[in-house]
Amino acid sequence: MAHKPDKHKKAKGKSKEKAALAKRKAASAKAEAKKVAKKKKRSPAKTDSVAEVPKVAIKVEGVEANETLVHDEANTATAVGASPTSEPLHDAGAWSFEVGDPAYDLRARALIARLESDLADHMERSKPVRYLHSISVAHTAEQMALQYGVDPLHARIAGILHDWDKVLTPAEQIALASRLGVNLGVDLHLVQPLLHGLTAAKRLPDLYPELPSCIWQAIARHTIGAVDMTPLDMVLFVADSIEPRRRDVPAIHHVRELVSESAPLDEVYWASFYHGVAYVIDTERYLYPGTLDIYNHLALHRMAPNR
Repeated sequence: MAHKPDKHKKAKGKSKEKAALAKRKAASAKAEAKKVAKKKKRSPAKTDSVAEVPKVAIKVEGVEANETLVHDEANTATAVGASPTSEPLHDAGAWSFEVGDPAYDLRARALIARLESDLADHMERSKPVRYLHSISVAHTAEQMALQYGVDPLHARIAGILHDWDKVLTPAEQIALASRLGVNLGVDLHLVQPLLHGLTAAKRLPDLYPELPSCIWQAIARHTIGAVDMTPLDMVLFVADSIEPRRRDVPAIHHVRELVSESAPLDEVYWASFYHGVAYVIDTERYLYPGTLDIYNHLALHRMAPNR
C-alpha cells in the first residue's frame, strides 16, 4: 500500500515556505530602503527654494520655487524664539550666524510671539516657504543688530513683517500698489517684485500703530535700498539676502563672510547691493532705473578721496 503523505506535515512545510518567502521579501525591502537612504544622504537635499527669480531683482542670486525671493527660499537651523513652527530653520551644515541672546523683557517677548503668530496665520498655510524665510530673516537681522549696535527688537520685528504682502499674487500686488499711490516712475508691471515692501510699509502701520516708523522705513527699503540707509535699513536689507535658507552661491558667500568677520556695516550693505546689481545684469533682466541711481551715488561716495 502506497504511503500517503501526512497532511499536517505538508501544510506545515507550506507555512515554512511562505514564512521564508516573506522573510526574504522583508530583507530585500530593508536592503532597498538602506540603499535609498544612502543615496539621499550622498546628494544634498533640495530646499524648497527658488525657481522663479524676480524679473527686477536687486538682491543676490539664490531664489524660491514659484515665488519671487531674489534668493533661495529655504531656511536655517536654530529655532527662532517663539516661532510657531517646529521645522528646523536650516539644513545641517548650512551657514549660521549667532552673536548672542538679546535681553528681552517679558513685554518684548510677548510682542515677538504675537507678531510671529500673526505671520503664521497670515502666511504659513498659503506660503509656507516664504513664512520660514521671514522667520529666518528675523533671526538673522536680530543677530546682525546685536553685532552692529542696532536695536535687536526693531530688527527682529522688521524681519518678521518684511514680506507680509508676498502672499498676494503679482496682479494683486500691482493693483494694491496702484491703489496706495506707489509711484516708481515706471510701469508698475516692470517692477512688480519690488512692490511688496513698499505696500506693506504703507498698510501695516494701521495694523500695528504701536510700532515705530523706523521699522516701516526698513521694510519699504528692503527691496530697493536707498542712498541714505540707516543702520536698521542696512541690517534688514542684508539679512534678507544672506539668511541661511539661501543657497551659498559665491555672491551670498562673500557677504556672509563679511558679516562673520564683522566688516563695517556700510561695506556689507555695499557688497550686498552691488552683487545684486551684477546679478540682474548677468541674467539680462530689467534693471529699475532707481537702482542704477543708488548704485552710482554709492560708488561716487566710495571714490571720494576723504570718505
